Amino acid sequence: FERTRMFLPQNHEVYTNQWANILNNILMDSAIIKVLPFPVFLAERESLLILQASAEALDILQLSEKELLTMKMSNFIAQKNIKPQTLDFTELHRPNKPSCFGKLIIKDFEESGQSYLLITFEPKSLEKNTDFKSLLEGTKDGVLIVNKSLKVIELNPAFLAITALKREDIIGKSGFVLAKKFGSQKVLGVLLKNLKKMVLGKSIEEYQIPYKDKTLAISSGLNFKTNLYYVTIRDISENKRSQTALKDSENLYKTLFNSSKDAIMTIDAETMKFSSGNMAILKMFGLNNLDDFLTKNPWEISPKMQKDGSRSKDKALVYINIALEKGFTQFEWEHIRSNGEIFPVVVTLTNIKTEGKNIIQAIVRDLTKEKLHKKAIYESEEKYKILVESSNDGIFIIQNEMIKYANPKMTKITGYSPKEILNKSFLEFIAEEEKERISSLYKNSSVNTKEPRNYQSVSISKQGKRIIVDVTIISIQYHGEAAIQVILRDITKQKEAEKALAESEEKFKFLSKSTFEGIIVHQNGFIIDANEAFYNMTGYSKEDAFGKNLIDYIIDKED
Repeated sequence: FERTRMFLPQNHEVYTNQWANILNNILMDSAIIKVLPFPVFLAERESLLILQASAEALDILQLSEKELLTMKMSNFIAQKNIKPQTLDFTELHRPNKPSCFGKLIIKDFEESGQSYLLITFEPKSLEKNTDFKSLLEGTKDGVLIVNKSLKVIELNPAFLAITALKREDIIGKSGFVLAKKFGSQKVLGVLLKNLKKMVLGKSIEEYQIPYKDKTLAISSGLNFKTNLYYVTIRDISENKRSQTALKDSENLYKTLFNSSKDAIMTIDAETMKFSSGNMAILKMFGLNNLDDFLTKNPWEISPKMQKDGSRSKDKALVYINIALEKGFTQFEWEHIRSNGEIFPVVVTLTNIKTEGKNIIQAIVRDLTKEKLHKKAIYESEEKYKILVESSNDGIFIIQNEMIKYANPKMTKITGYSPKEILNKSFLEFIAEEEKERISSLYKNSSVNTKEPRNYQSVSISKQGKRIIVDVTIISIQYHGEAAIQVILRDITKQKEAEKALAESEEKFKFLSKSTFEGIIVHQNGFIIDANEAFYNMTGYSKEDAFGKNLIDYIIDKED
Protein backbone atom coordinates (compact mmCIF):
# COMPACT_ATOMS: atom_id res chain seq x y z
CA PHE A 1 0.00 0.00 0.00
CA GLU A 2 2.81 2.40 0.87
CA ARG A 3 4.55 1.62 -2.45
CA THR A 4 1.30 2.15 -4.35
CA ARG A 5 0.78 5.51 -2.64
CA MET A 6 4.23 6.72 -3.69
CA PHE A 7 3.48 6.39 -7.41
CA LEU A 8 -0.28 7.00 -7.72
CA PRO A 9 -2.41 10.07 -7.00
CA GLN A 10 -4.94 9.67 -4.22
CA ASN A 11 -7.90 9.74 -6.61
CA HIS A 12 -6.52 6.86 -8.65
CA GLU A 13 -8.70 3.71 -8.75
CA VAL A 14 -5.87 1.41 -7.61
CA TYR A 15 -5.08 3.69 -4.69
CA THR A 16 -8.74 3.70 -3.65
CA ASN A 17 -9.00 -0.08 -3.93
CA GLN A 18 -5.90 -0.51 -1.79
CA TRP A 19 -7.57 1.56 0.95
CA ALA A 20 -10.66 -0.64 0.68
CA ASN A 21 -8.58 -3.81 1.00
CA ILE A 22 -6.82 -2.53 4.12
CA LEU A 23 -10.12 -1.47 5.69
CA ASN A 24 -11.71 -4.86 5.02
CA ASN A 25 -8.73 -6.71 6.48
CA ILE A 26 -8.52 -4.63 9.65
CA LEU A 27 -11.58 -6.15 11.31
CA MET A 28 -10.55 -9.61 10.14
CA ASP A 29 -7.30 -9.30 12.11
CA SER A 30 -7.06 -6.44 14.63
CA ALA A 31 -3.31 -7.15 15.06
CA ILE A 32 -2.74 -5.44 11.69
CA ILE A 33 -3.30 -2.01 13.22
CA LYS A 34 -0.83 -2.55 16.06
CA VAL A 35 2.10 -3.15 13.69
CA LEU A 36 1.43 -0.40 11.14
CA PRO A 37 4.53 1.88 10.98
CA PHE A 38 2.61 5.15 11.51
CA PRO A 39 0.04 6.49 14.04
CA VAL A 40 -3.34 4.93 13.21
CA PHE A 41 -6.59 4.59 15.18
CA LEU A 42 -9.75 2.48 14.69
CA ALA A 43 -12.90 3.98 16.28
CA GLU A 44 -16.66 3.48 16.33
CA ARG A 45 -18.26 6.09 14.08
CA GLU A 46 -21.17 7.05 16.37
CA SER A 47 -19.55 6.97 19.82
CA LEU A 48 -15.98 7.80 18.60
CA LEU A 49 -14.75 5.24 21.15
CA ILE A 50 -11.25 4.02 20.23
CA LEU A 51 -11.16 0.26 19.54
CA GLN A 52 -7.56 -0.25 18.35
CA ALA A 53 -4.40 1.83 17.88
CA SER A 54 -0.94 1.25 16.49
CA ALA A 55 2.17 1.26 18.63
CA GLU A 56 3.20 4.51 16.89
CA ALA A 57 -0.09 6.11 17.99
CA LEU A 58 0.53 5.08 21.62
CA ASP A 59 4.05 6.46 21.41
CA ILE A 60 3.08 9.86 20.03
CA LEU A 61 0.32 10.27 22.68
CA GLN A 62 2.51 8.88 25.48
CA LEU A 63 -0.34 6.67 26.67
CA SER A 64 -0.65 2.97 27.45
CA GLU A 65 -3.01 0.81 25.41
CA LYS A 66 -5.24 0.33 28.48
CA GLU A 67 -5.54 4.10 28.96
CA LEU A 68 -6.18 4.83 25.28
CA LEU A 69 -8.91 2.21 24.81
CA THR A 70 -11.09 3.96 27.41
CA MET A 71 -10.98 7.26 25.48
CA LYS A 72 -12.62 8.80 22.41
CA MET A 73 -11.08 10.41 19.34
CA SER A 74 -12.71 13.70 20.42
CA ASN A 75 -10.19 13.74 23.29
CA PHE A 76 -7.42 14.30 20.72
CA ILE A 77 -8.99 15.87 17.63
CA ALA A 78 -11.46 18.76 17.47
CA GLN A 79 -15.00 17.35 17.18
CA LYS A 80 -15.74 19.33 14.01
CA ASN A 81 -12.80 17.65 12.21
CA ILE A 82 -13.85 14.06 12.96
CA LYS A 83 -15.44 13.14 9.64
CA PRO A 84 -14.22 11.45 6.45
CA GLN A 85 -11.67 13.91 5.02
CA THR A 86 -7.97 14.72 4.59
CA LEU A 87 -6.43 17.66 6.44
CA ASP A 88 -2.89 18.49 5.32
CA PHE A 89 -2.10 20.23 8.57
CA THR A 90 -3.98 20.04 11.85
CA GLU A 91 -3.50 19.81 15.61
CA LEU A 92 -3.43 16.59 17.68
CA HIS A 93 -4.08 17.27 21.38
CA ARG A 94 -2.08 15.24 23.87
CA PRO A 95 -3.00 14.77 27.59
CA ASN A 96 -0.54 16.67 29.78
CA LYS A 97 1.75 17.21 26.77
CA PRO A 98 2.08 19.99 24.22
CA SER A 99 0.00 19.48 21.09
CA CYS A 100 1.67 18.09 17.98
CA PHE A 101 0.81 18.83 14.36
CA GLY A 102 0.60 16.94 11.11
CA LYS A 103 -1.46 15.47 8.30
CA LEU A 104 -4.78 13.78 9.21
CA ILE A 105 -6.62 11.24 7.01
CA ILE A 106 -10.04 9.94 8.11
CA LYS A 107 -11.86 7.18 6.24
CA ASP A 108 -15.18 5.55 7.12
CA PHE A 109 -16.43 2.04 6.33
CA GLU A 110 -19.00 -0.52 7.43
CA GLU A 111 -18.57 -4.13 8.48
CA SER A 112 -21.36 -6.48 9.62
CA GLY A 113 -23.79 -3.58 9.91
CA GLN A 114 -21.43 -1.50 12.09
CA SER A 115 -19.86 1.84 11.08
CA TYR A 116 -16.20 2.57 11.81
CA LEU A 117 -13.58 5.29 11.29
CA LEU A 118 -9.94 4.62 10.38
CA ILE A 119 -7.77 7.61 11.29
CA THR A 120 -4.11 8.06 10.34
CA PHE A 121 -1.87 10.88 11.52
CA GLU A 122 1.47 11.87 9.93
CA PRO A 123 3.46 14.23 12.23
CA LYS A 124 5.04 17.23 10.47
CA SER A 125 7.51 19.91 11.54
CA LEU A 126 5.82 23.21 12.32
CA GLU A 127 8.49 25.54 11.02
CA LYS A 128 8.73 23.86 7.61
CA ASN A 129 4.99 23.99 6.98
CA THR A 130 3.49 26.76 4.92
CA ASP A 131 0.48 26.82 7.25
CA PHE A 132 2.65 27.35 10.29
CA LYS A 133 1.51 30.93 10.96
CA SER A 134 -2.20 30.20 10.44
CA LEU A 135 -1.91 27.18 12.74
CA LEU A 136 -0.30 29.28 15.46
CA GLU A 137 -3.10 31.77 15.14
CA GLY A 138 -5.76 29.08 15.30
CA THR A 139 -4.67 27.22 18.44
CA LYS A 140 -6.18 28.14 21.83
CA ASP A 141 -2.90 27.48 23.66
CA GLY A 142 -0.37 30.26 23.96
CA VAL A 143 2.81 29.40 22.01
CA LEU A 144 6.26 30.99 22.21
CA ILE A 145 9.08 30.03 19.85
CA VAL A 146 12.42 30.60 21.58
CA ASN A 147 15.93 30.15 20.17
CA LYS A 148 18.85 28.49 21.93
CA SER A 149 19.87 31.78 23.55
CA LEU A 150 16.34 31.91 25.00
CA LYS A 151 15.24 34.94 22.97
CA VAL A 152 11.62 34.98 21.81
CA ILE A 153 11.44 34.96 17.99
CA GLU A 154 7.69 34.31 17.50
CA LEU A 155 4.44 33.99 19.43
CA ASN A 156 0.76 33.58 18.69
CA PRO A 157 -2.33 35.72 19.57
CA ALA A 158 -3.46 33.20 22.19
CA PHE A 159 -0.30 33.90 24.23
CA LEU A 160 -1.12 37.62 24.29
CA ALA A 161 -4.76 36.93 25.20
CA ILE A 162 -3.80 34.62 28.08
CA THR A 163 -1.05 36.81 29.54
CA ALA A 164 -2.48 40.28 28.66
CA LEU A 165 1.04 41.28 27.56
CA LYS A 166 1.98 43.29 24.46
CA ARG A 167 3.80 41.76 21.50
CA GLU A 168 6.48 44.48 21.47
CA ASP A 169 7.28 43.70 25.11
CA ILE A 170 8.00 40.05 24.24
CA ILE A 171 9.53 39.67 20.76
CA GLY A 172 13.34 39.73 20.94
CA LYS A 173 13.34 39.66 24.74
CA SER A 174 15.20 37.08 26.79
CA GLY A 175 13.17 34.41 28.57
CA PHE A 176 14.79 35.58 31.85
CA VAL A 177 13.47 39.11 31.30
CA LEU A 178 10.03 37.77 30.37
CA ALA A 179 9.92 35.61 33.48
CA LYS A 180 9.99 38.71 35.69
CA LYS A 181 6.62 39.79 34.28
CA PHE A 182 4.90 36.79 35.85
CA GLY A 183 4.58 38.07 39.39
CA SER A 184 5.94 36.84 42.72
CA GLN A 185 9.48 35.81 43.61
CA LYS A 186 8.26 32.27 44.18
CA VAL A 187 6.81 32.03 40.66
CA LEU A 188 9.92 33.70 39.22
CA GLY A 189 12.08 31.11 40.95
CA VAL A 190 10.12 28.28 39.33
CA LEU A 191 10.37 29.89 35.89
CA LEU A 192 14.12 30.56 36.20
CA LYS A 193 14.74 27.01 37.33
CA ASN A 194 13.03 25.66 34.22
CA LEU A 195 14.73 28.20 31.96
CA LYS A 196 18.07 26.87 33.18
CA LYS A 197 16.96 23.40 32.12
CA MET A 198 16.20 24.79 28.67
CA VAL A 199 19.72 26.28 28.49
CA LEU A 200 21.05 22.76 29.10
CA GLY A 201 18.96 21.51 26.16
CA LYS A 202 16.39 19.68 28.27
CA SER A 203 12.67 19.48 27.61
CA ILE A 204 10.43 20.60 30.46
CA GLU A 205 7.55 18.55 31.82
CA GLU A 206 4.35 20.51 32.30
CA TYR A 207 4.16 22.53 35.50
CA GLN A 208 1.68 25.05 36.90
CA ILE A 209 2.01 28.63 38.13
CA PRO A 210 -0.48 31.21 39.43
CA TYR A 211 -0.74 34.29 37.22
CA LYS A 212 -3.04 37.17 38.21
CA ASP A 213 -6.46 35.51 38.64
CA LYS A 214 -5.52 32.50 36.51
CA THR A 215 -3.66 29.21 36.75
CA LEU A 216 -1.32 28.53 33.84
CA ALA A 217 0.19 25.21 32.72
CA ILE A 218 3.58 25.59 31.04
CA SER A 219 5.61 23.04 29.09
CA SER A 220 8.35 23.16 26.45
CA GLY A 221 10.16 20.95 24.00
CA LEU A 222 13.34 21.30 21.93
CA ASN A 223 13.42 20.64 18.20
CA PHE A 224 16.96 19.31 17.71
CA LYS A 225 16.89 19.92 13.94
CA THR A 226 16.17 23.64 14.25
CA ASN A 227 17.46 24.20 17.81
CA LEU A 228 14.21 26.01 18.62
CA TYR A 229 12.17 25.66 21.79
CA TYR A 230 8.40 25.59 21.67
CA VAL A 231 6.93 26.90 24.94
CA THR A 232 3.22 26.21 25.39
CA ILE A 233 1.04 28.03 27.93
CA ARG A 234 -2.47 26.81 28.71
CA ASP A 235 -5.06 28.55 30.87
CA ILE A 236 -6.33 25.77 33.14
CA SER A 237 -8.21 28.05 35.54
CA GLU A 238 -11.58 26.55 34.64
CA ASN A 239 -10.20 23.03 35.07
CA LYS A 240 -8.79 24.05 38.45
CA ARG A 241 -12.13 25.51 39.51
CA SER A 242 -13.88 22.37 38.31
CA GLN A 243 -11.42 20.20 40.23
CA THR A 244 -11.89 22.35 43.34
CA ALA A 245 -15.68 22.22 42.94
CA LEU A 246 -15.48 18.45 42.46
CA LYS A 247 -13.30 18.09 45.55
CA ASP A 248 -15.68 20.30 47.56
CA SER A 249 -18.60 18.25 46.28
CA GLU A 250 -16.86 15.02 47.27
CA ASN A 251 -16.09 16.42 50.73
CA LEU A 252 -19.70 17.55 51.09
CA TYR A 253 -20.92 14.10 50.05
CA LYS A 254 -18.56 12.46 52.55
CA THR A 255 -19.81 14.80 55.29
CA LEU A 256 -23.44 14.09 54.43
CA PHE A 257 -22.66 10.40 54.09
CA ASN A 258 -21.07 10.14 57.52
CA SER A 259 -23.36 12.58 59.37
CA SER A 260 -26.64 11.16 58.03
CA LYS A 261 -28.96 9.60 60.60
CA ASP A 262 -30.10 7.20 57.90
CA ALA A 263 -27.94 4.15 57.30
CA ILE A 264 -26.30 4.48 53.86
CA MET A 265 -24.52 1.55 52.26
CA THR A 266 -23.48 0.25 48.85
CA ILE A 267 -24.01 -3.24 47.49
CA ASP A 268 -21.77 -4.87 44.88
CA ALA A 269 -24.20 -6.03 42.15
CA GLU A 270 -21.99 -9.04 41.35
CA THR A 271 -21.35 -10.46 44.84
CA MET A 272 -24.53 -8.99 46.40
CA LYS A 273 -22.44 -8.10 49.45
CA PHE A 274 -22.14 -4.71 51.15
CA SER A 275 -19.07 -2.84 49.91
CA SER A 276 -19.21 0.35 52.03
CA GLY A 277 -21.32 2.04 54.69
CA ASN A 278 -21.59 5.04 56.99
CA MET A 279 -21.43 5.33 60.76
CA ALA A 280 -25.23 5.36 61.19
CA ILE A 281 -25.19 1.62 60.42
CA LEU A 282 -23.44 0.92 63.73
CA LYS A 283 -26.15 2.63 65.80
CA MET A 284 -29.05 1.29 63.76
CA PHE A 285 -27.93 -2.34 63.84
CA GLY A 286 -26.18 -2.25 67.25
CA LEU A 287 -22.70 -3.05 65.89
CA ASN A 288 -19.23 -2.14 67.14
CA ASN A 289 -17.54 -1.86 63.73
CA LEU A 290 -18.29 -2.16 60.03
CA ASP A 291 -15.91 -5.02 59.28
CA ASP A 292 -18.38 -7.82 59.96
CA PHE A 293 -21.21 -5.90 58.31
CA LEU A 294 -19.28 -5.53 55.03
CA THR A 295 -19.00 -9.32 54.67
CA LYS A 296 -22.77 -9.85 54.64
CA ASN A 297 -25.61 -9.87 52.12
CA PRO A 298 -28.73 -7.74 52.73
CA TRP A 299 -30.84 -10.77 53.70
CA GLU A 300 -28.29 -11.81 56.34
CA ILE A 301 -29.21 -8.73 58.44
CA SER A 302 -32.93 -9.47 58.04
CA PRO A 303 -35.24 -12.05 59.62
CA LYS A 304 -35.64 -15.21 57.53
CA MET A 305 -39.18 -14.24 56.60
CA GLN A 306 -40.75 -10.86 55.90
CA LYS A 307 -44.19 -9.83 57.18
CA ASP A 308 -45.96 -11.00 54.03
CA GLY A 309 -44.57 -14.52 54.49
CA SER A 310 -41.95 -14.33 51.71
CA ARG A 311 -38.31 -15.32 52.27
CA SER A 312 -36.08 -12.30 52.85
CA LYS A 313 -33.44 -13.52 50.40
CA ASP A 314 -35.93 -14.05 47.56
CA LYS A 315 -37.64 -10.73 48.13
CA ALA A 316 -34.35 -8.80 48.48
CA LEU A 317 -33.13 -10.16 45.12
CA VAL A 318 -36.40 -9.11 43.47
CA TYR A 319 -36.00 -5.51 44.69
CA ILE A 320 -32.30 -5.39 43.73
CA ASN A 321 -33.12 -6.57 40.20
CA ILE A 322 -35.82 -3.88 39.93
CA ALA A 323 -33.22 -1.25 40.92
CA LEU A 324 -30.77 -2.63 38.34
CA GLU A 325 -33.37 -2.57 35.56
CA LYS A 326 -35.24 0.66 36.39
CA GLY A 327 -32.52 2.54 38.27
CA PHE A 328 -34.57 3.12 41.44
CA THR A 329 -37.04 1.49 43.82
CA GLN A 330 -38.39 2.11 47.34
CA PHE A 331 -40.14 -0.29 49.70
CA GLU A 332 -40.80 -1.13 53.36
CA TRP A 333 -38.73 -3.90 54.93
CA GLU A 334 -37.86 -5.55 58.21
CA HIS A 335 -34.26 -5.75 59.45
CA ILE A 336 -32.86 -7.32 62.61
CA ARG A 337 -30.48 -5.75 65.13
CA SER A 338 -27.53 -7.57 66.65
CA ASN A 339 -29.62 -8.21 69.81
CA GLY A 340 -32.27 -10.02 67.78
CA GLU A 341 -34.80 -7.16 67.75
CA ILE A 342 -36.75 -6.97 64.48
CA PHE A 343 -37.49 -3.40 63.39
CA PRO A 344 -39.31 -1.77 60.46
CA VAL A 345 -37.48 0.35 57.85
CA VAL A 346 -38.07 1.98 54.51
CA VAL A 347 -35.36 1.19 51.93
CA THR A 348 -34.43 3.26 48.87
CA LEU A 349 -32.28 1.48 46.26
CA THR A 350 -30.52 3.41 43.46
CA ASN A 351 -28.40 1.87 40.71
CA ILE A 352 -25.11 3.76 40.21
CA LYS A 353 -22.84 2.85 37.30
CA THR A 354 -19.17 3.52 37.93
CA GLU A 355 -16.14 2.28 36.03
CA GLY A 356 -18.35 -0.11 34.06
CA LYS A 357 -19.76 -1.72 37.21
CA ASN A 358 -23.22 -1.59 38.77
CA ILE A 359 -23.23 -0.44 42.38
CA ILE A 360 -26.48 -0.37 44.35
CA GLN A 361 -26.74 2.47 46.87
CA ALA A 362 -29.14 1.67 49.71
CA ILE A 363 -30.55 4.28 52.10
CA VAL A 364 -32.25 2.69 55.12
CA ARG A 365 -34.48 4.74 57.43
CA ASP A 366 -35.57 3.29 60.79
CA LEU A 367 -39.37 3.54 61.09
CA THR A 368 -39.61 2.27 64.68
CA LYS A 369 -40.48 5.66 66.23
CA GLU A 370 -42.69 6.62 63.31
CA LYS A 371 -44.63 3.36 63.55
CA LEU A 372 -45.04 3.77 67.33
CA HIS A 373 -46.19 7.36 66.78
CA LYS A 374 -48.73 6.26 64.17
CA LYS A 375 -49.92 3.51 66.49
CA ALA A 376 -50.35 6.01 69.33
CA ILE A 377 -52.28 8.35 67.01
CA TYR A 378 -54.49 5.47 65.85
CA GLU A 379 -55.20 4.37 69.42
CA SER A 380 -55.92 7.98 70.40
CA GLU A 381 -58.27 8.37 67.44
CA GLU A 382 -60.03 5.14 68.35
CA LYS A 383 -60.52 6.33 71.94
CA TYR A 384 -61.79 9.69 70.69
CA LYS A 385 -64.12 7.93 68.26
CA ILE A 386 -65.55 5.76 71.05
CA LEU A 387 -66.09 8.81 73.27
CA VAL A 388 -67.74 10.78 70.48
CA GLU A 389 -69.90 7.90 69.27
CA SER A 390 -71.12 7.10 72.80
CA SER A 391 -71.53 10.70 73.97
CA ASN A 392 -74.90 11.90 75.32
CA ASP A 393 -74.26 15.20 73.59
CA GLY A 394 -74.74 15.75 69.89
CA ILE A 395 -71.37 16.30 68.19
CA PHE A 396 -70.84 17.37 64.58
CA ILE A 397 -68.01 18.88 62.49
CA ILE A 398 -68.42 21.79 60.06
CA GLN A 399 -66.13 22.56 57.10
CA ASN A 400 -67.02 25.40 54.72
CA GLU A 401 -70.45 25.66 56.40
CA MET A 402 -71.21 22.01 55.56
CA ILE A 403 -71.66 19.24 58.13
CA LYS A 404 -68.96 16.62 57.44
CA TYR A 405 -69.52 14.40 60.47
CA ALA A 406 -72.34 13.80 62.98
CA ASN A 407 -72.44 11.33 65.87
CA PRO A 408 -75.46 9.06 66.63
CA LYS A 409 -76.77 11.43 69.31
CA MET A 410 -77.27 14.11 66.65
CA THR A 411 -79.79 11.90 64.86
CA LYS A 412 -81.60 11.33 68.15
CA ILE A 413 -81.74 15.05 68.96
CA THR A 414 -82.83 16.23 65.52
CA GLY A 415 -84.75 13.19 64.27
CA TYR A 416 -82.75 13.27 61.00
CA SER A 417 -80.80 10.26 59.70
CA PRO A 418 -77.01 10.61 59.14
CA LYS A 419 -77.63 10.72 55.37
CA GLU A 420 -80.04 13.64 55.85
CA ILE A 421 -77.52 15.55 58.00
CA LEU A 422 -74.18 15.05 56.19
CA ASN A 423 -73.07 17.55 53.51
CA LYS A 424 -75.91 19.91 54.44
CA SER A 425 -75.49 23.46 55.67
CA PHE A 426 -75.71 23.56 59.45
CA LEU A 427 -78.01 26.61 59.11
CA GLU A 428 -80.75 24.31 57.74
CA PHE A 429 -81.18 22.92 61.27
CA ILE A 430 -81.42 26.33 63.02
CA ALA A 431 -84.66 28.18 63.84
CA GLU A 432 -85.38 30.94 61.33
CA GLU A 433 -85.06 33.79 63.84
CA GLU A 434 -81.64 32.44 64.95
CA LYS A 435 -80.00 31.97 61.54
CA GLU A 436 -78.52 35.47 61.14
CA ARG A 437 -77.05 35.49 64.67
CA ILE A 438 -75.62 31.96 64.41
CA SER A 439 -74.15 32.63 60.92
CA SER A 440 -72.35 35.68 62.32
CA LEU A 441 -71.08 33.66 65.29
CA TYR A 442 -69.79 30.93 62.92
CA LYS A 443 -67.87 33.41 60.77
CA ASN A 444 -66.25 35.00 63.81
CA SER A 445 -65.46 31.55 65.21
CA SER A 446 -63.79 30.51 61.94
CA VAL A 447 -61.33 33.38 62.41
CA ASN A 448 -60.58 32.93 66.09
CA THR A 449 -61.67 29.81 67.94
CA LYS A 450 -58.52 28.85 69.79
CA GLU A 451 -60.59 28.91 72.98
CA PRO A 452 -63.99 27.17 73.22
CA ARG A 453 -67.01 29.47 72.89
CA ASN A 454 -70.43 28.82 74.41
CA TYR A 455 -73.89 30.11 73.58
CA GLN A 456 -77.51 28.96 73.44
CA SER A 457 -79.73 28.64 70.40
CA VAL A 458 -82.83 26.95 69.04
CA SER A 459 -82.72 24.01 66.63
CA ILE A 460 -85.65 22.62 64.63
CA SER A 461 -86.18 18.85 64.57
CA LYS A 462 -87.39 16.89 61.57
CA GLN A 463 -90.87 16.89 63.13
CA GLY A 464 -90.76 20.68 63.41
CA LYS A 465 -90.28 20.69 67.15
CA ARG A 466 -88.23 23.55 68.62
CA ILE A 467 -85.24 22.27 70.58
CA ILE A 468 -83.38 24.57 72.93
CA VAL A 469 -79.68 23.67 72.80
CA ASP A 470 -76.53 24.66 74.67
CA VAL A 471 -73.74 25.03 72.07
CA THR A 472 -69.94 24.77 72.52
CA ILE A 473 -67.67 25.38 69.50
CA ILE A 474 -63.90 25.06 69.00
CA SER A 475 -61.57 24.97 65.95
CA ILE A 476 -59.93 21.66 65.00
CA GLN A 477 -58.11 20.03 62.07
CA TYR A 478 -60.22 17.50 60.20
CA HIS A 479 -58.61 15.47 57.40
CA GLY A 480 -55.79 18.03 57.28
CA GLU A 481 -58.04 21.09 56.92
CA ALA A 482 -59.45 23.68 59.33
CA ALA A 483 -62.87 22.84 60.74
CA ILE A 484 -65.27 23.70 63.60
CA GLN A 485 -66.33 21.07 66.12
CA VAL A 486 -69.78 21.72 67.60
CA ILE A 487 -71.14 20.08 70.79
CA LEU A 488 -74.93 20.32 71.26
CA ARG A 489 -76.71 19.60 74.51
CA ASP A 490 -80.51 19.43 74.50
CA ILE A 491 -81.61 21.66 77.39
CA THR A 492 -85.27 21.92 76.40
CA LYS A 493 -86.56 20.08 79.51
CA GLN A 494 -84.18 22.06 81.73
CA LYS A 495 -85.50 25.32 80.29
CA GLU A 496 -89.08 24.13 80.70
CA ALA A 497 -88.39 23.25 84.35
CA GLU A 498 -86.75 26.64 84.93
CA LYS A 499 -89.78 28.32 83.39
CA ALA A 500 -92.18 26.30 85.59
CA LEU A 501 -90.14 27.15 88.67
CA ALA A 502 -90.14 30.84 87.80
CA GLU A 503 -93.89 30.74 87.29
CA SER A 504 -94.31 28.95 90.63
CA GLU A 505 -92.20 31.56 92.39
CA GLU A 506 -94.27 34.32 90.83
CA LYS A 507 -97.44 32.65 92.11
CA PHE A 508 -95.93 32.34 95.59
CA LYS A 509 -94.93 35.99 95.62
CA PHE A 510 -98.41 37.01 94.51
CA LEU A 511 -100.08 34.91 97.23
CA SER A 512 -97.70 36.00 99.99
CA LYS A 513 -98.27 39.64 99.18
CA SER A 514 -102.07 39.37 99.05
CA THR A 515 -102.62 37.46 102.33
CA PHE A 516 -102.99 39.06 105.83
CA GLU A 517 -101.16 36.17 107.47
CA GLY A 518 -97.46 36.35 108.18
CA ILE A 519 -95.43 33.93 106.02
CA ILE A 520 -91.79 33.05 106.71
CA VAL A 521 -89.38 31.15 104.40
CA HIS A 522 -86.54 29.55 106.35
CA GLN A 523 -83.63 27.21 105.74
CA ASN A 524 -82.64 24.98 108.66
CA GLY A 525 -84.48 27.32 111.02
CA PHE A 526 -82.88 30.54 109.78
CA ILE A 527 -85.05 33.16 108.09
CA ILE A 528 -84.21 33.84 104.47
CA ASP A 529 -87.41 35.63 103.43
CA ALA A 530 -90.85 36.78 104.69
CA ASN A 531 -93.91 38.63 103.39
CA GLU A 532 -95.04 42.17 104.21
CA ALA A 533 -97.69 40.90 106.61
CA PHE A 534 -95.00 39.32 108.83
CA TYR A 535 -92.95 42.51 109.00
CA ASN A 536 -96.04 44.58 109.79
CA MET A 537 -97.15 42.07 112.43
CA THR A 538 -93.77 41.85 114.22
CA GLY A 539 -92.47 45.35 113.60
CA TYR A 540 -89.15 44.02 112.30
CA SER A 541 -87.52 45.22 109.09
CA LYS A 542 -86.35 42.85 106.39
CA GLU A 543 -82.72 43.53 107.34
CA ASP A 544 -83.42 42.76 111.04
CA ALA A 545 -85.09 39.44 110.29
CA PHE A 546 -82.78 38.02 107.63
CA GLY A 547 -80.56 35.27 109.02
CA LYS A 548 -82.18 35.25 112.45
CA ASN A 549 -83.21 32.03 114.17
CA LEU A 550 -86.93 31.40 113.75
CA ILE A 551 -87.25 30.32 117.42
CA ASP A 552 -86.43 33.87 118.54
CA TYR A 553 -89.70 35.02 117.02
CA ILE A 554 -92.12 32.35 118.15
CA ILE A 555 -90.94 31.38 121.70
CA ASP A 556 -90.72 33.69 124.72
CA LYS A 557 -87.13 34.01 125.95
CA GLU A 558 -88.18 33.33 129.55
CA ASP A 559 -89.75 30.02 128.47
